Amino acid sequence: MKLSILLIVACCAIASCELPNEGIMKIALDCAKEQGVTDKEYADFHAGLIKGADVKENVKCMTKCFLTRNGFMDESGNFKADVFASKLEHMAPKLLNENVEKCISKQAENLCEKAFLISECLIQLKLNI
Repeated sequence: MKLSILLIVACCAIASCELPNEGIMKIALDCAKEQGVTDKEYADFHAGLIKGADVKENVKCMTKCFLTRNGFMDESGNFKADVFASKLEHMAPKLLNENVEKCISKQAENLCEKAFLISECLIQLKLNI
C-alpha cells in the first residue's frame, strides 16, 4: 500500500498531474514490481534524497519502464515530446515549454540511466514551477 501511494506521488511529479489515471497507476506499479523497487528506494528518489551515482540501477530501470510504457520514450531512448505534450497539455501547461528541452536532451551510457536523468530533470522542473 505504501508503494502505491509513493508511486501515485511519483507519477504525478513526473507527469505533473493532479491524479494519475488507472493506466498510469498500473504501469507504475507493474514497473516497480518488475524492477524490485522498494518503498524506501522510490521515496528517497522522489524526495531528492538520492541522486546520480547513489541511485540503484533498479530505480533507474523503473523510470525507463515507466517512460517507455507510457509512450514518453521509445525503446531506442528517444523522448517523445509530442506524446508527452498530448497526454499532459491539459494538466501541465507550464512544463510544456522550452525548459523540457533541457530534460529530454540528456545523454547517458544506457537507457535506464537516460530515463532516470530525464525523470529527475522533469521532477526538478515540477518542483521549481
